[in-house]
Amino acid sequence: MIKTESLKRVKVFVASPHDLNNERKLFRGVIDEVNKIKASSFGIQFEPLGWEDTLPGKGRPQSLINKDIEDCELFVLLLWKRWGTSTGKYTSGTEEEFELASKINETSGGRPGLWLYFRTVSKQMLDDPGDQLQKVLAFRKRIEAERAVFYRTFNTSKEWERMFRAHLCSWLDVNAPLPPPSRSETESEAEQLLPQGAPAIIRENHTAILLQGAAGWNNWRDQHPAITPDLSKANLKAANLRGANLRDANLSGALLRKANLALAVLSHSDLNGANFEPSEAFRGGSPSFRPHQSHPLRRRS
Repeated sequence: MIKTESLKRVKVFVASPHDLNNERKLFRGVIDEVNKIKASSFGIQFEPLGWEDTLPGKGRPQSLINKDIEDCELFVLLLWKRWGTSTGKYTSGTEEEFELASKINETSGGRPGLWLYFRTVSKQMLDDPGDQLQKVLAFRKRIEAERAVFYRTFNTSKEWERMFRAHLCSWLDVNAPLPPPSRSETESEAEQLLPQGAPAIIRENHTAILLQGAAGWNNWRDQHPAITPDLSKANLKAANLRGANLRDANLSGALLRKANLALAVLSHSDLNGANFEPSEAFRGGSPSFRPHQSHPLRRRS
C-alpha cells in the first residue's frame, strides 16, 4: 500500500462568498473521493484549503488567509449572486484572493492553475440584481473582456460536483503520469509472490479480487505494484468498476458490457477485443484513458 507520507501533496484552495457554502462542502468531498479512487495511484494527494483552514494569528485576517494561496497548486474560484465584504484593500475577500492568485500565476509560469466557475443566475435575480450581484456580473464581464482566464458555468450543486471531479481527474492525467513498471520488475516480483505453475489460477484470482469492489482491488494493487493484472477474457459483465485502478492491466477479450468504468484508470491497459458499450461504461465520469494500443476499443454487436 502506498503510504500517505510518501505521496506528493497538491494544495487546492477554494475561494467563494458564503452563498456557495454547499459547493464548499462538496469541494472537500470530491477531493477526498478522487484521492481514494485515483490520485493515490498517481502518487498524488490533493489537500483542500480555504479560509476555514487558516490558523488564528496576529495580523490582518485576509493576509493570514493569503499565505495558503501563495503555496497552492490549484486555485478554485466560485461565484454566484454574492460578491462579499471589503477587506480594506479590495471590495471583497474573494476578489483579493483571486487577484493574488492571478498575480502569482503570471509570475511563476502558470502556477497556481486558475479554475473559475460561475453558477447560473436566474432571470428573476437579473431583473433586480442589487449591489452584490452587480459586482459579480461586472467581474464576469471583465474576465470575458480580458480573455486571460477560461471559466465554466453550472446550474446546480450536483452539476458542479461532477464537473469538478472530472477536472481533477483530467489534471491528474496531464500533470501526474506514472511510468509503467518494466517487464523485468513485473516478472521478478511475480516470481517471488506467486507459486510456480500458477498462471491460470492467478488469472481467476485477479478477476475475483476485482469483482469484490474497486476499494479492495486498488488496495491489492498498492500492495503488489509490480504485478500486471491478467484479466484477459474475464467475465466482467455489469460489474461496478467505478474508480478501479486498471492501469497496465491485460483486459484483452474481456466481457465488459454494461460495466461501470466511470473514473477508472485505464492508462496503458490492453483492451484489444474487449466487448463493451462505451456510452454506458463511462456514464458518471470520464476514465483516465491512455490505452496501450492506438485504437483498442471495439464495440461488438
